[in-house]
Amino acid sequence: MDETAFFEQLRPETETAFQKSPVRTKQDSLERQWSYSLCATPIQRRRGVIFGLNWGGGGEQDVDPETGNFFVYTPQTQMPDGSDIEDYRFISQSLSLFNEHLGINTLSEINYTNLCFFRTPTIADLEEEDWNLSRPLFLSFVEFVAPLWLLMLSTSGLWKLQELDLLSNMKEHSVVQGTRTCWSYSAEMFGRPFVAVPHPQAHLKSEVRSQLWELACNNLKINHP
Repeated sequence: MDETAFFEQLRPETETAFQKSPVRTKQDSLERQWSYSLCATPIQRRRGVIFGLNWGGGGEQDVDPETGNFFVYTPQTQMPDGSDIEDYRFISQSLSLFNEHLGINTLSEINYTNLCFFRTPTIADLEEEDWNLSRPLFLSFVEFVAPLWLLMLSTSGLWKLQELDLLSNMKEHSVVQGTRTCWSYSAEMFGRPFVAVPHPQAHLKSEVRSQLWELACNNLKINHP
């Protein structure tokens, strides 16, 4: 199965899960439409996966200035071409670190997705059953891609991965900045190398950030086939 065929297989599975989800019921009751997405880049096998907890959007500030109506998000129906990820500042501003520590030259060399495919204004809008419904979808994504590594551009989401018992053999890495101790983490997730590094907007000196990336990424395979 090629990447496009896999996307076409995963899409109806996501729709089925979404229709069963508490978050679908919630947005219906609020007369909103947040929907879901599978990925923000073309699916590429054997490429690294960068992911967050879930897709954001649909909050009180997400209003059409002309109509005053809340923005309507539609379900993702086509494989993206990856151009949108150039607008994800928190990813694009990390490109030099991707290059230095992961051997990535352009954003076209990564997969980007989320642990939960369901879009919400905040993480708090998701219930336990939403995570349970989306987890198999993310696992299918990871198993198909067979990534050399998985990476979170934030350490604040680790609590959810631990709560869902998705990490094993976790190691903490620390660098002192002034009176502060800063952290990055490495572990295994679905039997594959996983790292979590500070969010790009975290207030860190560039040398401290680079050291945290180096410590966490030390054992990753960085050469793409």
